[in-house]
Amino acid sequence: MNLMEQITTLAKGIGPRGSTTQNEAATKDFIVKELKNLVYDPKTEEFISAKSGWYPYALFAFLMLFAELLYMINIPAAAVVISIISLVSVITELLFKANLFRLLLPKGKSANVTLKIEPKGEVKKKVILMAHMDSHRTPIAFSSPGWVKLFDVLVPIGLASAFIMTVIYSLSIFIFWQYWTILTIPFTAVLAAIFIITIQTDFTPYTEGANDNASGVAVCLGIAEKLKNEALAGVETWIVFSGCEEVGCYGADNFAALHNNELKDAYWITVDSVGSPNAKLCYLTREKFLLEAKSDPFLVSIADSVSKENPDIGAKSCDNFIGAYTESSIADKYGYKVLTLIALSEDGRFENWHQTSDVLDNVDPDMVEKCFRFAWEILKEIDKK
Repeated sequence: MNLMEQITTLAKGIGPRGSTTQNEAATKDFIVKELKNLVYDPKTEEFISAKSGWYPYALFAFLMLFAELLYMINIPAAAVVISIISLVSVITELLFKANLFRLLLPKGKSANVTLKIEPKGEVKKKVILMAHMDSHRTPIAFSSPGWVKLFDVLVPIGLASAFIMTVIYSLSIFIFWQYWTILTIPFTAVLAAIFIITIQTDFTPYTEGANDNASGVAVCLGIAEKLKNEALAGVETWIVFSGCEEVGCYGADNFAALHNNELKDAYWITVDSVGSPNAKLCYLTREKFLLEAKSDPFLVSIADSVSKENPDIGAKSCDNFIGAYTESSIADKYGYKVLTLIALSEDGRFENWHQTSDVLDNVDPDMVEKCFRFAWEILKEIDKK
């Protein structure tokens, strides 16, 4: 199986693969066909997902601005209620948990493709290898490194601003002070900026997603073919192609919840954006969105060992993946033992992230091949232990 041919089909043949869109569904059908050509019997597991990963944050900012309006017209109690609802909802969204926003905002249908590959002998370990099928939009917040840094700073400031505004609204109910309203002005400006940035996103086109994440899908398809020819001795391998990662990892969450009893002791390896040029193949020791998800020490030790034994791959550990998430954050939430493979620059970023430039010409075939080899060697090393 030629990995670049798979990436070409996804990025150019199918094209942009927005969450819950027809192109995401076409990607699912393509993967099922490819696996059936390998004489596998993949399963399709449908679920309901949000259509946008940005609407919850736009709604949060809008409600905080509405709370400020209520406060300005002297209805502070209502402002307190609205702001508390907004804060609780946005924090639970950042934790990938059910919240009021998820009930209110538009939803659509998506699906995961799952494949269980039995080993030659008795099952001693279980490993999940996951890559997401969908691609992201191209918001201004990701249009340049400067914008990314600005948005990274703006998000925590926005949360802090909302909290301070809520405190001010609450205090003003009991303590009269003519300058309370003046104090909320700078915080309101921060929320207004967040609203403009987040509401803009869903008016932008989807990326072709050649790197993020056609590259990961190709690697997992390659591993499926490799296992057809070289079955592992005692590792039951689950290869999962998930939907709707880009809007909050709904596919990964659905899979983790659905199979938690069967796979509660499994190792979970996420393959995401592994074709970035001018980067290094990394295995994360942690990732941090709102909470930190630490990689499993055993899997990190396996990756360390494989890296040392295969210096030409050039893989290295990385602990500075902050302000973003992969599906390993969902796996960690459910208690799985996680590791993430990703291609990153020295500062923990990858090129063309959620930009229109995430196209086939900006994928490094050598990097994709290195990730394929690295993932395969990790599976074999786990099988030996």
